[in-house]
Amino acid sequence: MTEYEIKEVIRKAKLLEPLDKPTAEKLELWNKHKLRFKHLPLDTIRITSPYGKRPPVTVNGVTKDKFHNGIDFGAKIPGKVGDPIYSVDDGIMRYVGFNADGYGKYTVIEHNGYCTFYAHLGIQELLINKSVKAGDLIGIMGSTGFSEKAHLHFGMCIGSYKKGFWENDATGKQVNGIDPTPLIKELIERQGKTHG
Repeated sequence: MTEYEIKEVIRKAKLLEPLDKPTAEKLELWNKHKLRFKHLPLDTIRITSPYGKRPPVTVNGVTKDKFHNGIDFGAKIPGKVGDPIYSVDDGIMRYVGFNADGYGKYTVIEHNGYCTFYAHLGIQELLINKSVKAGDLIGIMGSTGFSEKAHLHFGMCIGSYKKGFWENDATGKQVNGIDPTPLIKELIERQGKTHG
């Protein structure tokens, strides 16, 4: 996908937040790995917090880092838990767990050359190493962990789950992390869908 094609996808998809110009490095990664999602992670796409730098966030007296390593999608009915969460591509569930200080209940799925990360789940599929297909139900939206209201934190990293999925640089940005927004927008454009 060329930079021009990505800009067209962004212009036509018209999601809530405009996207920063993709870097040449990210374009190279997308093309190298032929990254394309096959299914949206939610039935309704409503971005409540984009990927990238942001001011420190304080919840319950705890302040977290300045870099948001994913996209937050709000519930179809704002604040309401229960929206179904789907795998964006075929893969294998590599981790299902809980992190009280941050992501709450979360799941990591390894795909062909990249991983996706689904956090703040209310209910999650619990079978590690289970094969999943694009569109399979993997959890239900919740508000677990470092969260003020129901939402899905959706992230993505290049490489396998065991190879540095959690490594962050000094700013808190995941070293292997990339912004999944262009891939979400590209899929919406391909499917001819609109956002909610």
